[in-house]
Amino acid sequence: MPMDPAPVKRIYELFNSGKIEEMLLVMTPESVFHVPGKVVGGDKVGPEAMGKFFETLASKASKLGLEIHDIATSDNLVVAVVQHHHERGDKKCDLWATHSWHLENGTPMEMWEMVWDTGEWDAFWA
Repeated sequence: MPMDPAPVKRIYELFNSGKIEEMLLVMTPESVFHVPGKVVGGDKVGPEAMGKFFETLASKASKLGLEIHDIATSDNLVVAVVQHHHERGDKKCDLWATHSWHLENGTPMEMWEMVWDTGEWDAFWA
């Protein structure tokens, strides 16, 4: 039976509304975001590390946003095709990415992000 994408959609809604603390409430200490890149990349384990990660993003960008283009589900994953819409001074980041989510009982446990151009990703956050 395919996974329910509702928890993932809610995470994007909260992120785009700037409600990061509320978004982190659905994570567990074992939840992990696997983020690409040399500047902001790495494994963010648990709500505290994820919170610091989002604080870093917010401190580097004047605008943060993710646009969902499509979501597909399987028995094991929720996969979202998204486009980042971030701004930092005169720099813009409009990169496409794929987020693969693993949920357990509706709780996000792991998210693997794959951006389509890691060089552009790193240049934006540098």
